[in-house]
Amino acid sequence: MWHLIRGSSGDEKIYNFSGRRKGRMMAIEAIYRFRLMKDDPERTLLDIKEREKPDVNEFELAQKIVKSFKDHAETIERVINEVLENWEPRRVLLLDRAIIESSLAEIIGVPDVPIPVSIDEAINIARIYSTEKSPQFVNGVLDSAWRRIREIL
Repeated sequence: MWHLIRGSSGDEKIYNFSGRRKGRMMAIEAIYRFRLMKDDPERTLLDIKEREKPDVNEFELAQKIVKSFKDHAETIERVINEVLENWEPRRVLLLDRAIIESSLAEIIGVPDVPIPVSIDEAINIARIYSTEKSPQFVNGVLDSAWRRIREIL
């Protein structure tokens, strides 16, 4: 999964995502497309699979995250909205929201991945794909949200 990323200063970097990060990126894309166009995330994931040709482990992780997102979408959304109590939810960048939702879905649905790893991966993905302020924002939301998720589930 090769990606050319242009920074705000016009610099370009090429990233090669593989392994668990590739699975996470696939899940984020499926959730993002769900939020943007209401596409079924599981169907979208199959489309991404055709395009990206992930290995079995990469796709399995993406499937677990997307299934967890679908199974717990209401809880995830409620917790994010509680954490963002002073924010209008529509002010949050759609990509940042998809990254946060994917990370919380991973925390819920993939218990063999330590919580700090899920959060760190979300921060790093935000650093690569989103705005300059996104990594700090994603970290702040996830730091509070995962604790609330654990209390609820």
